[in-house]
Amino acid sequence: MSKLFEKLVEEGIYSEWAQLLDWLFNDNKFDNWSSGYVGSLSKKIKRLNGFGKNNYIYDAYKNISYPQKNSQKSIKVVMTKGSGEAKDLVRHICNGIAHGNSTLIKNNGKPYIEIIDYNRSGQQTAYIYLPIGYVTEIYALFKEVEKSSNNDRCRRKTTYKKAA
Repeated sequence: MSKLFEKLVEEGIYSEWAQLLDWLFNDNKFDNWSSGYVGSLSKKIKRLNGFGKNNYIYDAYKNISYPQKNSQKSIKVVMTKGSGEAKDLVRHICNGIAHGNSTLIKNNGKPYIEIIDYNRSGQQTAYIYLPIGYVTEIYALFKEVEKSSNNDRCRRKTTYKKAA
């Protein structure tokens, strides 16, 4: 892994990230999620401040060109389509960190994370550059949708008896 963890310690946010990293590296985090919940999470993520049509691109591989490493000065998310937008974003963040393709960069005194992800063939599949706090926000949005999903499942399992 890259020096990301050292940088998290330097920034004083490693303990905040411990639970977040456990979540990121959990392969089962989207188990039992319908496409509706994944879509809901995708919409919530795309409403984060700073995301727009010019800097958040989710498209077929043939339609994408990726920025050069260390070239961004503002938020940029570019990903190839896969198994669902929110799932893909979280997977790219996880893979970039796990495979050492992530860097913490100071931008106007604020920590940003730059992540580059590749598929098994070595083709680039994602470029992500955003304030590191956005990863925490994505986790909070995930927990919000997960709670809604769990509540819906509980309601479906509940049976009601007719009053006598």
